This record gives sequence, C-alpha cells and structure tokens, in this order.
Amino acid sequence: MDAETSIDRSFASWFAVRPMRRGAGIAVGRAGCSPPRGGRNVYDGTVVTDSAGHATVALPDWFEALNSDFRYQLTVIGQFAHAIVASEIHNNSFTIATDKPGVKVSWQVTGIRQDAWAKAHRIPVEEDRPKTEQGRYLHPELFGRGREGAIAERPKPARRPQQ
Repeated sequence: MDAETSIDRSFASWFAVRPMRRGAGIAVGRAGCSPPRGGRNVYDGTVVTDSAGHATVALPDWFEALNSDFRYQLTVIGQFAHAIVASEIHNNSFTIATDKPGVKVSWQVTGIRQDAWAKAHRIPVEEDRPKTEQGRYLHPELFGRGREGAIAERPKPARRPQQ
C-alpha cells in the first residue's frame, strides 16, 4: 500500500492507494495521534437493531487492509438497553447485539494504520528536545518566563486600522 501524509494542525490527513483497487482509487482520512503506535483512525456511525436485536455494520472494503488493533465503543440512544459487540471485525464488518429489538446504537471503531508509510513513520511517545530548545517554550509566558524563554521569536499579529 502506498500512502502520503500531511500535517494539518492537531490532525494528520492521509491519502492511501486503496488496497483492493491499486491505481484506481484513493482512501482519504484524518487521524489523531495515539501513542505509542500513533496513526489511530476513527470510524463511526449509527445503526438500529432488527427484530432479533442484531445489526451488522459494514465498513469500507479496504478497512482491514489499512487498519489493525481495533477498539470498539457503543452507546445506546433513546432508551435503556444493553448493547454488545456480538462479533468482532471480519471481512470488513462487525455485528452489534442488543437485549431488545429496534434499538438505535451509536458506534465507534478505531484502528491503527498498518500501511507501509505509517509503519515506517511511527510517532515516538517521547523524545529529547535539541539542547538549544531545552528550558525554552513556544509560549514561555505560560511557564512564568519572558520572551527570552521562547524557542523562537514569533511575529506580533498585525493591528487592524481603526475605522
């Protein structure tokens, strides 16, 4: 799988060649960081269970090829009911079961990116700062320091002319 990542504030946008459609499709997503492995993707949605209290959640056809180490969250909406992950992700889907029929369930699944680029560029949990930055801060005022404690001099915002 080929992938490219760009940083956009606190999230990373990623573009990956779709594993099942090489050269014909691109999977696009945004990932927050989750050390120690980093690159945790988040997928979510809602389903309503059938008359037997079951619902199957279909994920993109590339889901398992792009992700591993899954985590699940379920929240029942609108009534008191029990909900469980009845079967874990297999063939890009998983099943939810509730103790009542017709239950609306909000679901969230996370997975660690496992494409070649993500594996080669994991984010370290912690690393030493360069000696020139030790004891200095991006916002020294938050640590009781003056501008001399800044990592780099930041330009002041331009003032708008008064009308």
